[in-house]
Formats: sequence, C-alpha cells, structure tokens
Amino acid sequence: MRASQSGDGPPNGGAFIGRCAELARIESAVASVASGAPGILLFTGLEGIGTTRLAYEALDSAAAAGFATFRGRATELDRDLAYGPFVGAFSGYLGRLERDERDSLLLDLSQLGLLFAGLGLSAVRPVGDPEVERVRLLSAMACLIERLASLRPMALLVDDAHFMDASSASLLRHLTDSLTGAPVLVVLTAQPDRAAAKPMRVLLHHLSTSPWWLDRVQVDPLSDSESADLFARALSRPAGVHLLDEVIARCAGRPLFLESLAHTLNDAERLAERPTNFVLNSSRITLPRDIQDELGSRLATLDDDERAITRILATAVDACNLRLLRAACDLADPALTAAIDRLERRHLIVSSDRGYVLAHRMLIDTVMARLTQIQRQLLHARLARTIADVEPNNPACAEHVILAGDVIPDDEALPLLLVGAHHARSVGAVDDAVRYLEIALTAATTDPIDLQAQILGELGDLSRTAGRLDVARGYWTDALTIYVANADPLGTSRAHRELGMLTWSAGDLTGARQHLDEAGQSLAQSQPSAEHAELMHARTMMATRLGDAEEVTATAAELRRLADELGAPEFSARAYLAEAFNAFAVTDFERADASNELALTAARAAGQPMLEARAYDQFSIVAASAADIERLRRFSAASLKIATQLGAPMMEAWPRSRLMMADFLAGDWNSALATAGEVIELGHQYGDHRGRVSSHAMYAWLLAHRGRLTEARQYLDRATEIARGGRGPSSTNMNVVVASTTLALAEGHLSLAAELGAPLANLAIAWYPIVALEPLAVALATSGQAAEATELTGRLRSLKSCGTEFPAAIADWVDGLALPEHSEALLARAADAFDRVGTPYYAARARLSRATALRRTDTTSAVRDGTAALVVFDRLGAARHSKLARELLRDLGTTPSRGRSHHATGSPLSTRELEVARLVASGRSNADVATELFISPRTVTTHLDRIYARLGLNSRVALTRYLADSGLLDESRPGT
Repeated sequence: MRASQSGDGPPNGGAFIGRCAELARIESAVASVASGAPGILLFTGLEGIGTTRLAYEALDSAAAAGFATFRGRATELDRDLAYGPFVGAFSGYLGRLERDERDSLLLDLSQLGLLFAGLGLSAVRPVGDPEVERVRLLSAMACLIERLASLRPMALLVDDAHFMDASSASLLRHLTDSLTGAPVLVVLTAQPDRAAAKPMRVLLHHLSTSPWWLDRVQVDPLSDSESADLFARALSRPAGVHLLDEVIARCAGRPLFLESLAHTLNDAERLAERPTNFVLNSSRITLPRDIQDELGSRLATLDDDERAITRILATAVDACNLRLLRAACDLADPALTAAIDRLERRHLIVSSDRGYVLAHRMLIDTVMARLTQIQRQLLHARLARTIADVEPNNPACAEHVILAGDVIPDDEALPLLLVGAHHARSVGAVDDAVRYLEIALTAATTDPIDLQAQILGELGDLSRTAGRLDVARGYWTDALTIYVANADPLGTSRAHRELGMLTWSAGDLTGARQHLDEAGQSLAQSQPSAEHAELMHARTMMATRLGDAEEVTATAAELRRLADELGAPEFSARAYLAEAFNAFAVTDFERADASNELALTAARAAGQPMLEARAYDQFSIVAASAADIERLRRFSAASLKIATQLGAPMMEAWPRSRLMMADFLAGDWNSALATAGEVIELGHQYGDHRGRVSSHAMYAWLLAHRGRLTEARQYLDRATEIARGGRGPSSTNMNVVVASTTLALAEGHLSLAAELGAPLANLAIAWYPIVALEPLAVALATSGQAAEATELTGRLRSLKSCGTEFPAAIADWVDGLALPEHSEALLARAADAFDRVGTPYYAARARLSRATALRRTDTTSAVRDGTAALVVFDRLGAARHSKLARELLRDLGTTPSRGRSHHATGSPLSTRELEVARLVASGRSNADVATELFISPRTVTTHLDRIYARLGLNSRVALTRYLADSGLLDESRPGT
C-alpha cells in the first residue's frame, strides 16, 4: 500500500507495497475497456484492507490512459436515496461545464433535474405513472453515461458499493445490458456479504450472465514483512523490533490500520528517535486495546472547531459542502476554513467535488462511538434542520429526521418527512417513499384526520405500484374507515374506487363491483367533481376489459358528459379511448378510428402525452388488423416519438412491436426479427412482465414463419416460463396462443393447431385479430374441418369498415383450402388481393396453395405460381415454405433455383438494411441513424454487423465503396 496521501484521494498515497497482482489486474482491466470491452472491476475484502486505495489507483491508471474519471460513494445513511453514488460522481463535473457544453450533454434529459440541482434543466413533464417515472429517470441516467462514454472512455468508481441503493444497482444492471460496446469501466469496492448488501448481491448475480466482463479481486491482508515495510514508511524510517511485533499483531495486515496507527503514534509524540529507528520513549509499549482507541486518541487532541466539524461529518456520512458546514457548525469562514485546513493536513478529512468527508470509515465509527445516544440524536436533528434551511430539496433531510428520533417534535418532523417521501416518489424510489410515509403516519396522530387518510392513500398507491396488492388493500381499508367516520363523500368514494380496482385485480369481480357501487352511493348527494369522473372511468375500464360493450357505451357517454361539465379534456380523452376500444372489439374499425381521432384531440388539449400515445397505439392496432402498412408505420412512429420525447423506454415496446408487424407484413423480415429482438431487450431491461411474455412469443411466431422451428420452440417455452412466474392472477396471453398455433401448424400438427388456436376465433381477444386468426383458419381448413373454417371466413367477410382487402383475401385463401371445387378461382383472387394490399408473404402462400391445387390439372399454371412463390420465400428467408415450393416444382418436372436470397432492393440487403447502409455511408453516426429510422442505436449496430458479415466488409469506408460500385447509393440524400 501507499504510505502517504496527497490530493483529494483516500488517506493513503505513495508507492504500493505487496499489491503486484492487484496492480496487474488493474492494468488489464483498463486495457480491456480501452479496446472496447466494457467491464466491472470489483475489489472486495475486510474493512481497512485497502480496497478503496486500489480502486483509486484504478481510476488513476484509467486517467493516465486518457479516460475521464468519476468518483462516487455509497453510504449507510444514504443507501435509501436513489442514485446517490451517481449523483455524487457527476454533480461536480456537470456543475463545472460551460453552459453550452452542459446543455448539449443534457439535451432531452430534463428528468435529471430531479437529482442534480442548479443545472438549468427545464421542468419535467409528469406522466402520472410511478413506474414510467422510475424508468424515465433510469433511462436518463443511462443516457447521460452513454453520452459521456461517447466523448471519451470513462471510469466510474462506486466506493462502499455494499451500501448501494436499489436504483443505483438497477442502473448498473441496465448499463451492462445496454452499453455492450461502450468504453466504460466501473470500479466497485464492496463487502457483499454485509446485511445491507442485497442490491449488490442481486447485481453480482445478474453480472454472471451479462455481456460485460467482471473481474472480482479479493484483496488479502499484507504479510508480516509487507506490514513492517508499510508501517516503517509511514514513520519515515524502520521501527524497533518490539514495536513492529506489537503493531503487526494488532493490525492483522490491514494497511489502513497500519497507517492510522503510525499517524496516531506520531501525533501523540510517544516515540523517541534514535540513529537507525524509532522506539517507544518508555520501557514498555502501551498500545490501546483496539484501533478505535488509537484513532480516538488522535481525535482527543482536536480543538473545539475541529471537533465540531468532525462530528458533523461523521453524522452526515456523505459529503458536506462549506455552506452546510458553516451553518451546521455555526462557524464563521476564517475559523471554519482554518480548522478544515488543519484537519486535512492531519489526514482526518479529504475533499471531493461535493465537499468534505472524513478520511475513512473507521474515523466515522470512532467519532460516533465516542458520542452518547442523545448526542447523536441532537447532531442528526441539527443536520436535519440545517439541510431544511440550506438545501430544502436534499432528500438526506428525511433520513436525519428519522435518526434524530423524538428530539425533533412530530409537528416539525412531519413536513420534512412528507417532502422526503415526495422526492423519493418522484425519482421512482417507491420503498423509500413508503418508509418515510409510514413514519410520517405515526407523527400525524395529532394532525387533522384527513391528513392521516391522505397519507394512508399515498401508501396504498405506492404499495400497488410495488406490486404489494394485499398491503395496498390494507392501507385503503384504513383510509376508508377514516373517510367514513369523517363523513367525507369524496374521500369515501376514492377509497371504495381504489379498493374496487384492487379487488378486481385479485379476481373478485363481485367484490369489485360492490366497492364501485358503494363509491357511487357516497357521491349521490355531491356536486359533479373529478372524483365522479374517476369513478366513471373505473367503471368504463372494467366494462372494457370484461367485453361488456353495452356498459362501455353507457359509462363512456357519462364520462364524456362529466368531462364537458367539468371542463376536463383528460376525461374526454379517456372516454373516447374506451369507445374506440369498444368499437375495435366488435371490429367496427371505422368507428374505432373516429373515436381515436376525438381522443387524440382531447389528449392534446389536456396536455397528456401518454393519452396521445394511447390514441396512436389504438390507431396502429386498427391499421395492423387491416394490414394497412403505411398507416401502421405512421401511427406506430408517432407513438414511439412520444415515448422517446418523454424519456420513457418502457413505453417504446408496444409501438416497436407494431413496427415489427409492419416489417413482417411488408416482407422485410430481417428488420422484423431485429426489432422483435429489441423489444425482448426492452422487456428484459425494464422488467415488464406481460411485455416479456408477449415479446418472446412474437419472436417465436416470427421464427416459426421463417422455418426455424427449434429456435421458435425455445422462445415459446421461455414465454411460457415467464408467464408462469408472474405475479397476480394468471391470464392467457394471446400472443402465446398465436405463436403456439403457428408453430404447431408449421410442425404439421394440424389438429393440435386447431385445438390450440380455438380462442382466436373470438376476434375481440387479440391485438392483431385477422393475422392471429389465419393459423387457426388454415389449420381447420387443412385438417378436414371445412365447416368450421368457412364459418370463420364468413365472419371475416362480414367485417365492418375495414378499409382494405386483407380480411377478404384471408377468407378467399382459407376457403380455397377448405373448398377444393372452388380453389383455383379463390386462391388466384386471394393472391392478387394480397399483392394489392402489399403483403408478399401471404400472396406467395396463396400462390403456393394454388400451385398445389393445380398440379394435376394445369401444370403450366402450377409451375408459374410455384416459381413466383419460391422467389418470395427465398427473399424472405422462409425456409420451410421454400422447401415446400421446391418439392412441388420438382414433382412438376421443373428444376427450381438454388435458393440464393434476393431482395427487392436489388442487393443482398433487405430494405431496412439498405436504409441503414445508405445513412451510414452518408456520414451519419449510429445515433443519427437510429433517430431518423426510429430504431435504437443497438439495433443499428446489429444491422451493421449483419451487413458487414453478409458483404464480407469490415469498415464504413468499405461499405460506402461497395454501395457506390453497386449503384446503390441514394443520390437524393445529402452527403452521398
């Protein structure tokens, strides 16, 4: 270890002793990240063993290699403060940037204003969904780190990571999944087996399967000889034998203890200098019983000003700036700065971007151990009050209020706890907000009873967000008791309404309806209010999900009336969305579009971007049902744009899923698979259970169409596994049903496919009802169940206001399979209609079906249709159907093509791949390409990897040359 300290690093500096292996691993880690392989370097070991000093050495080595370095620290006091180590790491850096540079770095990251004060960020536009708010902030932090890493390689230290909060651990997990090629080195020091280390343990488990490398360095005690060298260096020359023996025995190879003991003995003037070494100035060594007593002897020599500062810093644990220290210690600047200077020179405190901290954890423990319980509480109370005055938005205030105990009166503690809860909720730290509110509830016993009910309601909301539905019901039941006793009709209605929705989530429909009825009764004598509208919206949502069209119509109309009376366009938007969904459920697509248009207008008037996105989502669902590819892309892109603007990546999954469907229908299957993989990644990163099930099922569905049946089965099994592991009442995921039916059909299990797909006969049950109906209808038609098949096609032909020929084309195709006597005309008509709609895969399948039907009667036409189908299947990479087409053509006496993939682009690249290639060739970055095409930078990277592999290229320059030589550069684009 090092024997002296300089700068603002930890309290050790100089040449390392006994750490050659650790230094070699640091060098290797920096080199790996510099070469483009991000990773985590984790130092673990006993307290005082030197993990922090090694971590700082790693940052110094990274800085010498040209890295930007950032230092953060997790503390026991702050372990419930969201993103605490990252705020500490970046706040000073961001504050020092020039305004233009900072504005560019933080563009569209206004959510970070919740964490970093004084950056001039615009107010965050709330979306009203705690889970979305949490993910927005997580995504913004990840984006900041990604942008920093794009400027230059970066190294980030999180010291004492065993105290890391859950949000910080989630951010690190997210980074390891999303920044797979970014030059980022994360350095951690931790004692993962400590009781407070659950987020750290979860992170380490995740890292075992993440794309980042992890080097876990166990730092062992120094040997006796190494300990002697280190101690002697701290004393500037060799020490006496007896002294060394005692010191080595006491310090057990821990460098921090060795150096602290050396400083203590020097400060105490207990050594006498002789020509060759130091010895004790008495005949017998009088070492204290433990190292804390040695540190305590150093602290005992402090004057009053120095003692006040060390006590405040020990109580704060985290860094304190001069303004906070000045107020908390009640010291004027000359005395304060002089005392700080003396403490720094004695290695008792160190400075950082955020202020001052005690030099190491042992000092904190020693200071606090020498205080009585009441002294500690008084110090926490002083800090809480000082923070409330100096930094009112600092979330640490609530922690100090809690630790102050009854020193702070309830009426003073309550508002500080509520502020802490509000901040925790705003950054998605649900567990922290619940803890603050629970303590606030005990402090509110003498306050107005409606405040107690309000706190109970907030606890109910947060518990529901965290998935603790039984706990949420308990809170709302207690709130209901208070509201009823207080004769509060609005509060009573809200409590019943919330309990109704929670009861419904538990599967008790009767109990849910009873709560909603009682909510309505409590409002019977009240004037129309927002609570009336919320209750009507709850009724509308319940009716919508139950498929009660008549009830939806009635409640939505009443909701619109209330919205008009209250002048609340948000409720109008909700009502129109419900009416649109109701119309979609009965396949009245024209009415669904009309209601969606009204919903979109109302959502814009209300300034509700999430409702705007829902309107676009429902527009795109209608478009997907009709295979109206242009509208499907347009509306999905609009929804995706809102999600991007809000910084809410979890909202991106649904519009990206529909863009995947657009690519599938249009015949760009490479892009469809890439987008489907991206949707899986979104679900993995943000923990959306239903989305994870659906994304795996849809990927299996795509693979089944492509003929990759083994892989399809694996993804389908994974979807089923995820579905079984979900919380809450189970329900059948229709995407799983669609994928299961499609896969069974592809495997030739026709009767099984018909059985599995039976639920799809209800056109109101799936998001893509006509596409979803196809495998069931084909299975029925080809398994001898012609009557059942034609019953379905009759319903397809009767669909109202579809707007395209797609349903009729599906009906003609299935009827052609089920009714051999009419197959030729029906299948020809289906193929032509699919061509006009722009769905080449379905057109090719109809032509293959027609060729099969004509193989005995019209060989020429059969060969023509079979060949046309084969060209499409080869281009799409639909291997199973290509094989079927080749077998048919061989039976007809024709030699089919060898099956090289040809794309409509006239190149080996798909349409989307060619778009990416052209944009890259024009000089755009991956991020620019992602923005223009509404895909993620990671998807751009995936496309480029495939393009380079397919073309045998290895650089952008080579790709540009290839496009130019092939005549594929788009001259209409600037820069090409």
